[in-house]
Amino acid sequence: IDDVKLYNGVTSVDATWTYEPNANSSPLFDTHNGTSSSHSTTITVASNDNRLLIAHVAHSSGAGGNAATTVTSVTSNVSGAFTQLMTQTSDSTQNQKTDVWYLKAPATGAHTVTVVYSHTTVSRSIALTSLYNVDQTTPINLSSKAGNGASTGTPITVDITPTVKNSVLMALAQAQYSANTPSDTTIYMASYAGGGDFNISAQKKLSPTRDSSNTMSWSKNSALAWSIIAFEVIGV
Repeated sequence: IDDVKLYNGVTSVDATWTYEPNANSSPLFDTHNGTSSSHSTTITVASNDNRLLIAHVAHSSGAGGNAATTVTSVTSNVSGAFTQLMTQTSDSTQNQKTDVWYLKAPATGAHTVTVVYSHTTVSRSIALTSLYNVDQTTPINLSSKAGNGASTGTPITVDITPTVKNSVLMALAQAQYSANTPSDTTIYMASYAGGGDFNISAQKKLSPTRDSSNTMSWSKNSALAWSIIAFEVIGV
C-alpha cells in the first residue's frame, strides 16, 4: 500500500504485504528402510495422511563393453507401479546411474518393492523413504528438479531452485567410493559393493530459500564418478 493518508495527516511510505491464501504446510518424514543390494527391498509405511514413497536406485553395469543398464520398472507388491522422476548418469564408461521413482498414496503397512533392470547389473542398491503430509495431486515440483554427474571431481553437488512455499528438498546421490559430509541433514548413507566400492546417500533440506538457488552437496574422499538428483516435495 503506497501513500495512504492516515487520520492525523501522516502518509505511509511503501508499506507492502504479501497475501498467500491456502499456503502449503510442510511435508513430513515418516521412515526410511536403509539400503539393499538386492533387486528388492521392504519398508513399512505408517498410518499417516497424504503419503508418498520415494525409491532411490543406484546401479552400474560395469565397464568392458557391457550394455548400459536402465531401470525399466519399480513396483510395490501392495500398491503397484512407481512413476519415474529422473535418471542421472555419472560415468558412461562404468555406466553408473542414479534413478529416482515415486509412488503416491502407498497403502499403509509392509511393502516389498522390486526393481527391474534392462540388463545385468554388476552393482546396485535400493533405498526407500516414506513421507506424509504431501500434496497428492502434485507431490513433486517437476519444474524445479535438477541433476548433475561427473566421471571425476569433487564435491558431489547440484543446484536447485524451489518455488513452492513450505516445500522441502531432497537430494539423492551415488558415488564410486564414499560421499562424506553433507551440506544438509542426512537421511541415510551406506556403502555397497559389486564391481567396485560404491556409496548411496540421501539428505533433506527442511527450510530451503524459495525462488533462489539452493546448493546441496557432499564432500567426497576421491575423484571418481558420482551423480546426484535433487527435487522439491510439496506439502498439502
